[in-house]
Amino acid sequence: MADDAGAVLVRAGLAGAEALETARAAAKQHGGTLGEHLVEAGAIADEALTDFYRTRLLVPQVNPNGLAKLRPKVIAAIPADMAVELRAVPVSFDAEGNLMVAMGDPSDRNAVDEIAFFTGNYVVRAVATQRQIAWCLAHYYKHVTPLGRGLMTPTETGATPPRSRGHTSEIAASRRRVLPPTEGDAAAPTGAVVGTI
Repeated sequence: MADDAGAVLVRAGLAGAEALETARAAAKQHGGTLGEHLVEAGAIADEALTDFYRTRLLVPQVNPNGLAKLRPKVIAAIPADMAVELRAVPVSFDAEGNLMVAMGDPSDRNAVDEIAFFTGNYVVRAVATQRQIAWCLAHYYKHVTPLGRGLMTPTETGATPPRSRGHTSEIAASRRRVLPPTEGDAAAPTGAVVGTI
């Protein structure tokens, strides 16, 4: 999220100025987007941020069930380091070869331009929740963000994911599985696990 977009969130009453400054510092130090850090800190609801982008930018919201079944050819369109840095996940190609990309911050024009330049495809922006993007990065690119840690559950227990952030941090990453979050669910959906990292 660009700094001006962060200011828009404050003016819209979705985040406080202090929370925005904290998120900016975290993004500068650890990478990721301002929105990701605002959601991780509990300063803004994931769904509220997603709705804000969807209505303000008039971009489609990606179906979470579709995110759980992305084709390897589509995922390969954006290399892991670029997907992780930009918090962007390729979703599909249309008949004309346009690439739909799910983003936690679809207002990031630099990210869209970089993806378009790298892939040679026109990029169609779509929005997904911060947690959905974190899940995709862990599931498809094997990169677990701090926000993504809250979506993990021990593989041995078969338990449902935690409803609160980060209570499984002491479990080794190799013993975790990641479940895709759905719209309206702060952690992850009930149902089958779609992959292991």
